[in-house]
Amino acid sequence: MNQENYILELAEKIIPASWKICQNLEDMDFNNPLILNINLIINKKDNKYLGYTSGAVESGHCPLIIYQNKDFSIEATLLHELSHIAVKRWVAWKKQQLYEDMHGPTFQRAYKTMLSRAWKYINEGVINEIEIEIEYYKYTKGVSHLKGDNCSKTAS
Repeated sequence: MNQENYILELAEKIIPASWKICQNLEDMDFNNPLILNINLIINKKDNKYLGYTSGAVESGHCPLIIYQNKDFSIEATLLHELSHIAVKRWVAWKKQQLYEDMHGPTFQRAYKTMLSRAWKYINEGVINEIEIEIEYYKYTKGVSHLKGDNCSKTAS
């Protein structure tokens, strides 16, 4: 199985049922307003993986571009970027502004959720990589203003 098919299959196994991930625009479901279409694009360069998400999830379409980066595994990059999409989706659903760092507590919770969904599909090295990344964010990134989070309100 090639890298693109592997990452597409992994994503399909871990995303929520209301999300659809595909590589071709013609495979997207624009007839169902409850579906979030994620256009997966893998950009290969220099054997490195980095991720990038763009687009408004409110529109029902969110491109997910994965660039290669030698510092992170493709699995960790995928989960990291899907976590950003989850936060965007949640913020759009709540219709509120999020006053915290992009890797703050809300992102960290989303990342932990994605990791728990992927646990049985990825190896221990990737799990450790993600857990270390989450711990790093926990101690270095912004605080939340959301009710129930024992943090003070700040704008980033």
